[in-house]
Amino acid sequence: MSPPVHPVEFVGQDRVKYLHVRNIKGAVPNFAECFVDEGDIDIVRILKILQRNSFGGFVIDDHVPQMTHDTPWGHRGRAFSTGYLRGLCRALDSHETEAIKPAVTFG
Repeated sequence: MSPPVHPVEFVGQDRVKYLHVRNIKGAVPNFAECFVDEGDIDIVRILKILQRNSFGGFVIDDHVPQMTHDTPWGHRGRAFSTGYLRGLCRALDSHETEAIKPAVTFG
């Protein structure tokens, strides 16, 4: 049996093609999904780790909280998450040469 592999090692081996990003407050079984910039998970730290390990895939938003007058798919919440992730990636890229590519999927 092979020894366990730290998840970051998969990034450096080009085995991760895209990363779904979401954030939560709390822990199982008492947690709530929240906006990507509000939760307990340090999204900036994760993006820095991806960058240091030459992540060549895509970063996309995952679940987003429902907003007032939003569509069932959550267009407003997704627009916020995508803009936030794109801003973080651009800010990190301005300090490094390796680019993190933000993306959004439709469908």
